[in-house]
Amino acid sequence: MQRISKLTGTAAIVGLGLSFSVMAPAQAAPAVGACDNVSVTVNPVEGGAGTGAYTEALTVTNMSDQECQVSGHPDVQRATIHDGGVSLAGAPVEKTAELGETVYLEPGQSATAELRVTRPELFDSADCGVVVDTHLINMKLPGAAHERQVYDESTACTSPALATSTVGVFK
Repeated sequence: MQRISKLTGTAAIVGLGLSFSVMAPAQAAPAVGACDNVSVTVNPVEGGAGTGAYTEALTVTNMSDQECQVSGHPDVQRATIHDGGVSLAGAPVEKTAELGETVYLEPGQSATAELRVTRPELFDSADCGVVVDTHLINMKLPGAAHERQVYDESTACTSPALATSTVGVFK
């Protein structure tokens, strides 16, 4: 005969003097979604990246009321503003070879990816195309549903085949 106590989760086999505990399986923590409700800022990095280049910090801040996560590289491309709206300029930014870890952000916390830009004026016009003024960085976070645009004046090559910038992983 077996008697199970529902309150304590223990069981005993009467007459044999044996007892054991029954453990319920651990419940998995709810999955943390990709950060999508964020603010994005772009700031120059002190010290620069050397002659003909500069570095900017792309910082995302969790603006939601729940934890979210970013991992890997953002998709980044320069854009121009004109009478008809916004147009992407040149090639998408290349991603560095580094592998990133998932960064979990509580509400109000931030993560940063480094954007290294080589000035387009340094490239041959046959490779670069025309150098245009840009006004925005168009960025999509890994796993996010929406792109974000942040104001940032710069220049870009119009050739879709020549990437003049690289972006690192979020840290």
